[in-house]
Parts: sequence; structure tokens; C-alpha cells
Amino acid sequence: MLSHAGRLVLINSVLVTLPVYFMSFEVIPKGILKKLNSLLAKFFWGKIGQERYMALISWKKVCVPIEKGGLGVKDIQCFGEALFQKVVWTLMSNDRTMWAQVVKAKYYPRIGFWNAKSNSSASPMWKQVNKLKQRFKEDVGWCIGDGQGVSAIAQPWFRGWEAMRQYTHLDAQKKVANLFDFANNHWKIEELQELFNQEQVKAIMEDASKPSVEMAVSDKLVWKHTNSGAYTVKEGYKQLVRNNPISGKIDGALWARIWGWKNVAPKVRVFMWRLLSKALPISQNMHTRINSFSPTCQRCLEENEYEVHCFFFCQGSRAVWFGSQLGVQTQYLPLDIQEAVMQICTRLDDEQVKFFCYTMWELWKERNETVLNKKSFQPKAVLQRVKGWLEPIDNTPHVAIQRRQMRREERFIVSREGWQIIMDGSWDGTQAAGTAHLIYKGGKLMAMGMQSHKLQDPFLTETVALKLAIKHTKELVDTDEAQSFHFFTDCANLVCAIEENEVQNLPSWRASGELLQIAADMSYWGSAAKVIHIQREGVQAAHSLANHARTGSTNYQGVPHNTIWPMLHHSMFLDDQFFQQVQEAPP
Repeated sequence: MLSHAGRLVLINSVLVTLPVYFMSFEVIPKGILKKLNSLLAKFFWGKIGQERYMALISWKKVCVPIEKGGLGVKDIQCFGEALFQKVVWTLMSNDRTMWAQVVKAKYYPRIGFWNAKSNSSASPMWKQVNKLKQRFKEDVGWCIGDGQGVSAIAQPWFRGWEAMRQYTHLDAQKKVANLFDFANNHWKIEELQELFNQEQVKAIMEDASKPSVEMAVSDKLVWKHTNSGAYTVKEGYKQLVRNNPISGKIDGALWARIWGWKNVAPKVRVFMWRLLSKALPISQNMHTRINSFSPTCQRCLEENEYEVHCFFFCQGSRAVWFGSQLGVQTQYLPLDIQEAVMQICTRLDDEQVKFFCYTMWELWKERNETVLNKKSFQPKAVLQRVKGWLEPIDNTPHVAIQRRQMRREERFIVSREGWQIIMDGSWDGTQAAGTAHLIYKGGKLMAMGMQSHKLQDPFLTETVALKLAIKHTKELVDTDEAQSFHFFTDCANLVCAIEENEVQNLPSWRASGELLQIAADMSYWGSAAKVIHIQREGVQAAHSLANHARTGSTNYQGVPHNTIWPMLHHSMFLDDQFFQQVQEAPP
């Protein structure tokens, strides 16, 4: 008979994928999707034929992503919706296809897609498109290029646009470009106030991307949850299930630790998940579902058998922990199993946590032998079996290979001619970011800046670092000063995007507006300004400052003072040779 881990593999690899083809282009009724989920749940919990089965935790929680406390099984209903959202995305992002033109001619010939509605005679597919379109309003937006392709009234291009849908009498042909003064690089306030209320005007001024004619860039519809701006089924599914985490005290780091053990049997990992999710058929759990089931522990016959009692407080379990090498003092553990496991595992290394999990697994097996087969509980046998699990690992020779790593320190002293600016960004994977730059002129450090941000990805962070460095440099330069300006960054993609005037196929669509601003700012100096790629060692000083800004709330711009130098310490190596190599390199 398959273990829960074996059933999990079969569900993920075969059963969930069977209906994918049909769900990608057909509207599957909710009743059928619900039935499919029910069949998967019955298989996972071990239903055989007409036998009754008991699901000790809801299927919704089983389908929660692993890092949030579930098993990562795809919810058929959510997955079907994510697949069909691809159809909606194709319709709204590419209206030149024959299929999109047929749909427009039939359902919304005189209005825009976002204002279209369905009626009772509409096809099931169009009704589903309209339903999902409402959710998409929160997730899509327009990345403004030249502003010629986006209707100021009929398309979602700024925060608060939804309120415009009621004003159908307004001119839907008016484009975003008509609301912008390209000569002076600012919005036409009077025209904005004619169309929008005060709150909407404020949202446009603060959040909306400014159109630009510096680069021949068309407007682009983007999905906000991917760096590319294109909708993917994978990310769409994540958004649909993101609001279903399992409530509890186990943090994501411990879940990641449990699922990351390569030397732990999958069935033991799934067992630990069932334990921490309170999905084991111990007496107390069974009593809450079947009132006639006795909650009393069948080993000691003294207390109710809840999780912590079963694994730590019962006399046989205490004997096992007393004889183990972990030294768990069960009398000090909390009554909640999640709190108890957290308290134990936070002080253990990975090898000790593995030992702990195998001990819990063997305790459960021994408990079942005692309760179901009426055998006596044998603590010594439990410890012997745990040792048997770990012996192949312990006997593997552990070879410590020490490699002497020669760190290449690129030292550079700023050239005595022109301006040199080094910059860097730091991003931690959540949205916390920091940027920093150091500005040199004629061999002297003139100024520096560092700032904390909330940014969505690393490429956007590097782009913002360059934008702020250019802005700060412009503030320091005399208007009639004719010198060279070299901006050094370790982001090769950023340099390529600037050299090729490319803002369409970026690592992050969010950076397109920043790049348009950079292009406009650098045109101030013409060919005298260059953005140059160097290795990380070359921007180490800026990197140290960016890390400092990311980890704290920092906003500093000016001449470095005594409190700044300790952060630079040994990381600031200046050497003439490095800049000479850059300047002498062939174009």
C-alpha cells in the first residue's frame, strides 16, 4: 500500500495533469472541478473502494504552497482558473489577432474591452472572460511609453482608474499623450482637472509613468506580478492561492528546512507535516470528529492523547527522549505541538533535526503497534531503529576540503580628469532595497548618497541607483562645464539596455519608466556621458553603503563625514590603473 508520500508523488506527477489540456481552453463547470478535487482528496487520505475515509485536514490546506505550510498540491479549481486567465490575457494584450477581432465585433464593437459586459445570450466562455476580467483589474496596468496607444478614459493606466468607467460620455479616443506637455516634461494640469477629480489627479502625478519621446517606445500592457510583465499560469496560480496559508506558529524557514532535507525519507517529511498540521489520527483528534471515540491515551490510560502528550509527555515517550542523544527536557515543553517543535528545533543543527524527525517517526510507529496490536511499548527498540536509520549517514566519511580562495582586490584611484561615479544597489528578495553612489572629480571625492527603498526586483534597484547618481551629479556640475562623465555599475543588463536604447525586453518591465528618465537626463551631457560595466570589486565601496541603506532606514546625500568612513573601511580601494584601463579601452 502506498504511503502518503507515494500518493503525493502520484497526484503531482499524473492525476493533477490529466485535465490540464481541456481546462486551458474550455470553461469546466465548478461542480466537475469540485468533484475532481474530492477524488484527489479521497486518494490521498487512503480511501479504498466503498470504505469510509477521514480527511483530517481540509483539502484547501493541503493545496497551500510548501513554503506556507501546505503540501503544494495543485487545487484543481484554482489551477483551472489560472489556465483560463491565460485566455483573458491573450485577448486583452493582443487585440490584433483574428480571434480577438471576432470577439470584439460580436460583444463590444463600439466600446473598449474594459467597459464590455455580458448578457444572458452570451457564450459560457465570454461570461467567464468577463468574470475574470474584474479580478484582472487589480493585477494589470499600462507601462506608458509614448502615450499614443493608451486611452486616458477607457484603459487602466493609473491607480483609481476604475472610477472612470461610469463616465461613458467622455471622449474615449483621448490618449494619455494628449495630457502631457513633452516640451516641458510635465503633465497638463488643466486638462487633467477637466477629466479627473482631485484624488485621481494626485494619483497620476505621483504614480503614473510619464510618456516620453526620447525613445521610440510603444505603450505596453503589463501583468504586475512578473518581472517580464507577461502573464504566466505559474504566477497566476500563486496569486490565486496566496490567501490560503495554514494558520499556525511554524515559520517559513522551518518548513523550508523540513522539505530541504535530502537524506530524510519523503515519508518521514510528510509525516512531520501531518504532525505539525495536526492531521494525525491520535485519540483527541478522533474524538473531535467521532464523539464515541475515547480521547484517553491507550498506553498510559491517564490523560487525553493530544499531540504533545503522545510524543513527549506519555511515560514511554519520556523514556525514549531520556535515552536519546538530544537531551530534550520534556517537562519544560509547551502544550501546543507547533510551539514544542519550534522550541526544540531552533537550538538544533541540521543533523540533530534529522535525528529528531526519525525519533518522532519511530515513536509514532511504536505507538501504533501498542494501540492497534496490543504490544508493549519498547523505548530501547525505538532508539535502535532510529540508530539504524542514521547509521548509513553517520558512517559516510566526511571529508573537509579547504580551498584557499585568492580574493582579487581591484584597487583604483580616481582619474584626475573628468567625473567618475560608482554606484550599486542592494536587494534582499522581499522588497527591501538600498542604493548608494560616490561621486569623484579630479581625483577627489566630492559627494556621496545612499537611500533606502521598497522595490520589487534587483534590476529595478540597480536602475534606481543609476538614476539617483545621475540626478545628484547634475546638481553638482556647473551648466557650462565641459568634461567627461563616467558612471560605473556592475549590472551588465543595465549597461546593455542604455547602449541599445532598449526598454521593451528588460529583465523587469518596472524599470522602463526609470530608463526613459535616465535617457532624458543623460542627454543633458550628450556624448560626454557614458555608463560603463565593471566587476563587483570595482564598486565595493558603493556596495557596502547600499547594504547599509537596505538594512536600515537611510536617506543621506552630501559630503561624506566622519560617521560614514567606518562603513567604507577596507572596501574602498582606489587605483589610477583601473580607470586608465577603462579610458584606454577601444570603443
